Amino acid sequence: MNRTLTLLLLLLLSSSLANAASTTVDFLKLSIGARPTGMGDACVSLCSDISASYWNPAGIALIRAPQAGLAHSEAVIDASLEFIGAAYPLSPRDTVALSGIFYIVKPIPVRLSSGESMGDLNWMDKALIASYGRILSKELSVGTSVKFIQRTESDPIFGSSEGSSFAFDLGIMYHPPFPGIQTGIALLNTGPELRMSGETKKDALPQTTRAGISYSYDLDSRNTLTTALDFNRILDGNWYPSTGIEFGFQKMIVIRTGYYKKDGNIQGITYGMGITVNRFQFDYSNIPASEMVGHTRNNKFSLIMHF
Repeated sequence: MNRTLTLLLLLLLSSSLANAASTTVDFLKLSIGARPTGMGDACVSLCSDISASYWNPAGIALIRAPQAGLAHSEAVIDASLEFIGAAYPLSPRDTVALSGIFYIVKPIPVRLSSGESMGDLNWMDKALIASYGRILSKELSVGTSVKFIQRTESDPIFGSSEGSSFAFDLGIMYHPPFPGIQTGIALLNTGPELRMSGETKKDALPQTTRAGISYSYDLDSRNTLTTALDFNRILDGNWYPSTGIEFGFQKMIVIRTGYYKKDGNIQGITYGMGITVNRFQFDYSNIPASEMVGHTRNNKFSLIMHF
């Protein structure tokens, strides 16, 4: 356990010493899942469902029965962010998961100054993710993911182009010897730059560092209260806080709210709700977005199926 903690801390230190860089592989910055986003993205110590493949792969280890999930969210005008994934426990300690993130832009008409149509510009980004989580002890879970990242473009004037890269994620979740407390650390999107075919410019991946703590308290046998606080940054940019709170009622309905601040002057209150019926868990959230996307708030929807 000590060697695992030391390895992750060394990786986090190496990320903090990275050279300054910008990234345009922006779809990997867009948060996945309505529960985490409803709580202000404060999820690195909490996520223990299929969305953990995005937030902290150590949470995959805590999935103790087969599970599948879907998520949809608005992105910019005429674009959406889609997620699909499934997890399967191999043993009481080991769980694997496969998932995918797809950033889909509706075809954009290209016209000459005379108004003549030249066809459509098509563009899609995707990341295919294989994750593995393991429970090392009662207190400690670890996880890792490998991502295959691809961007494809088709332009009626300049033709088709594509670029690809890969990345690794590493995370831990640790339960200190205090009831209800859980901590998490994750280093995400570590990999080589992406370069489109026919271009010399390279795009850095948005290497992200997340660290957080959460506290869960049983109000009674059927009602719960959970609070969380995270800090995160991309590359060697600023550290930003995010915080959230969740009330669970009768083991069926939850309401959530939170606050975050991100690059691009994106900040504000988040909120959402969820309902669980039999094996199905449906969640919704509404979050602040940049004015550049055409609207100032986005809606997110998630569905998780337990088997």
